[in-house]
Amino acid sequence: MTKEELVQAHWDNVIELLDIFIEKLEKVSDSVEELRQYYGQDVGKWQ
Repeated sequence: MTKEELVQAHWDNVIELLDIFIEKLEKVSDSVEELRQYYGQDVGKWQ
């Protein structure tokens, strides 16, 4: 592998991890939104 290929592979991994992280964050924020509606109060202040 050339240095460029290694760098490219590294960034591909980073981007993939970011995508997974963002997906998890979206699920968490959906859950927070459901909790907020369920309890009828501002759950945001707990964060």
